[in-house]
Amino acid sequence: MIRNGVPLPPTVYPLAKRRVWAMLAGSLVFVALGIGFLVAHSTMKMTVAGALAVPFFGFCSVVIVQRLLRGRPELVLDDAGVDHVRLGRFAGTR
Repeated sequence: MIRNGVPLPPTVYPLAKRRVWAMLAGSLVFVALGIGFLVAHSTMKMTVAGALAVPFFGFCSVVIVQRLLRGRPELVLDDAGVDHVRLGRFAGTR
């Protein structure tokens, strides 16, 4: 974007770290619940729920930690378009 002949710097929306930390805490709670279901194994449903919850929410936790470590901004608006952390790059139209 150019205003009065001067290029404007990109608008950057930083990663909402509190939200990401909350997502990590929630996924770790479900991992702990899944482990509890596996240990208690009082019924077949609890055993299956634990066996499905631990790997799924464990994988989610790994992805969330990578997102925190990477620290990329969530959204960048510039001359070329929009760059979103998960959705990728979209070209701008004039």
